[in-house]
Amino acid sequence: MDNELRGHFSGDIGDCLLGVQTIRKLGITKLYLDPEPNYGTKMGEGAIRALIPLLRSQGINAFQYTGKEPIDIDLDQFRDGSQLLQNTHLSLCIAHRFDVNIDVCEKYISVEPKRIASVVIHESDRYNNNLFDWQYILKGIDDIIVVGMEHEAVRLMNKCGRDIRYVPTTDFLELAQIISGCDVFIGNQSSPFAIAEGMKKNRIQETYRPIQNALPMTFNGLSVITELQLYYAKHTLTKKWLP
Repeated sequence: MDNELRGHFSGDIGDCLLGVQTIRKLGITKLYLDPEPNYGTKMGEGAIRALIPLLRSQGINAFQYTGKEPIDIDLDQFRDGSQLLQNTHLSLCIAHRFDVNIDVCEKYISVEPKRIASVVIHESDRYNNNLFDWQYILKGIDDIIVVGMEHEAVRLMNKCGRDIRYVPTTDFLELAQIISGCDVFIGNQSSPFAIAEGMKKNRIQETYRPIQNALPMTFNGLSVITELQLYYAKHTLTKKWLP
């Protein structure tokens, strides 16, 4: 007898990571990740190969979807237009669509930490906030690394106005280990931030004002939209979070 419950997910990597609690609550035993041919920010085949080790380390048996596997639950249905995705936390959007109760303040990603630097930073090409002053937030801090795609790292270093050690990663599991090993993660609404959110690390988010759907959900997570919030984040970073 086949007791497997097969789920399907496509789209952004961050969305999938923010759906981990719902995937577990639903009891999905196989999760099929569907590559996008013209992926842009969506999951292409390379991104899926990089994401699978992290999901499997969290007890989610993930595979690339070929189009032939039977599907019981299509998690993409959370995008069916029944919810305001731009202003509701995506973790809740996914959970509510499938009548699942989750605690957004609960830690739901755990990996073996890999200590490389005190502060890990990342910024994707979208969801940027011009009021987020990277030079100001990092002033006086030297134990920093930047992660992500190489072009993202170069762009962010230009914003920071200095060279910062770039650490490429082989997959999202290694990235998660590096984030787990740091004291503070700083980034915008992206897949690395989704990992930090799942771990409930000390974290600062460069929040894109028009779309606030992945805000940090515990007291040790700060959203920066305004200059005042930037000043508070800097104070918290240097006076409370860094050893």
